[in-house]
Amino acid sequence: MDRLLSPPDASRGALYIVRHSGDVAISYAHHLGHGDSNRVARELGDEDASFVAAKFEGLQILPEYLGTWSHHVSSGLDQDEILVHCVRYEDMLATPETTFATALSFLGLSVTPLALSTALEKCHFDRLQTWEAENDFPESPAAGRKLFRQGKAGNWQTELTPQSQSQLRADHGSVMKRLGKLRAKSHRPNVENPEDN
Repeated sequence: MDRLLSPPDASRGALYIVRHSGDVAISYAHHLGHGDSNRVARELGDEDASFVAAKFEGLQILPEYLGTWSHHVSSGLDQDEILVHCVRYEDMLATPETTFATALSFLGLSVTPLALSTALEKCHFDRLQTWEAENDFPESPAAGRKLFRQGKAGNWQTELTPQSQSQLRADHGSVMKRLGKLRAKSHRPNVENPEDN
């Protein structure tokens, strides 16, 4: 049984940020330190997948359950307790102003266009990379590897083998198709979204 991380009565809504499974495989492989994105692409379909952070070995007693990429997405979008707005990583890159303005509106927050553009500029990927290089960033993986690595979308098309791409389509095709149709629409519990059909 899935459990919510936040109680519904204390939640205005949730932003579910999602990235293409192929790009997740590439990014996660680098985060793990082995760089074998084709292996991770297979593991994204493993229902029993779990994770122990290398930096916490010896401290993290129990592994963190991951499950499949599709289950993670579906469990976030299909629960019926909290209003959810899906934000696609690709949309954040392509149309940041519109994407974040829509997300803020969903949460009932109002900001001026100037405040939004200023915030986006301060969080530009290049600036985050510089900040990470100059500071002790707690979320960075082991020494010598970056959390803010590239900030691009679509690398899976050239970096993953055709076999891995086929595996991802077989394991997650229906969910990826659904996300491709979402175009960052808000999801409301128990209300059918016509673009999901």
